[in-house]
Parts: sequence; C-alpha cells; structure tokens
Amino acid sequence: MSTYRNLGLFLALSALWGSAFVAIKPGLSAFPPVLFAALRYDVAGVVTLGYAALRADRWCPRGRDEWATVAVGAVPLIAAVTGFQFLEEVVDGWTAAGFCCLFGGFVLIERRALGREIPRLRAAIAGSDE
Repeated sequence: MSTYRNLGLFLALSALWGSAFVAIKPGLSAFPPVLFAALRYDVAGVVTLGYAALRADRWCPRGRDEWATVAVGAVPLIAAVTGFQFLEEVVDGWTAAGFCCLFGGFVLIERRALGREIPRLRAAIAGSDE
C-alpha cells in the first residue's frame, strides 16, 4: 500500500470513529444505555459480516479445526475485554505498571536494556500515589 492510501484510510477511519461519538448523545436520549450499545454492536457486526461475505470466498469457518481456531482466538479476547472493564475499578496504578513491565520484559528478553530504559522501568515500577 502506498503512503497516501494509508493516510487516506487512516483519515477515513478517524472521521468515522469521531462521528460516532456525535451520535451517542441523541441516541442515549432515545434508548437505554445498554440497549443502545447492543444496537451499535449489532450494526457493526452486520456491516462486518456483510463485508466479509462480499470480499471473501469463504467467510464462515467449516469443520471442527476452524471453529476451534475461532474459539481459541475469540474466547480469551472477549474474556479479557470484559474482565478489564470490571477490574479497572479495583486495580491500582502499581499493578497496571507492574504488568506493563512484566509483559515488556517478556517481549524484550532477547536483548539488553539500554541505559535510558532502566530509569523508565524503575519509574513504572514505583508507580504514582496520586
């Protein structure tokens, strides 16, 4: 993809996502919040499924192996998103910083930390009491 095409797609996506927030206020006056969120997800799902049906030769998984692949990808993602929505109320800043450092350590385990990364790591572990 060219740089201009990527920039155009990025701007289009930004405009779509940004305009969605404009519609939330009148939508919430017409529907209860949970129903409104469900309707938004339903519309997004139908649009995505329609796009997949038009663009792909085979858009639905077939066979036990393909459904298992979908489940292995989708179930942890859904559980993580739902869990983080409810757990953020009880997770303090240190815990979040600690997990960031832990996961960063796994990603960067094959190389040495640079001198400027050590103070940042210490600051993240120290957290903030604000």
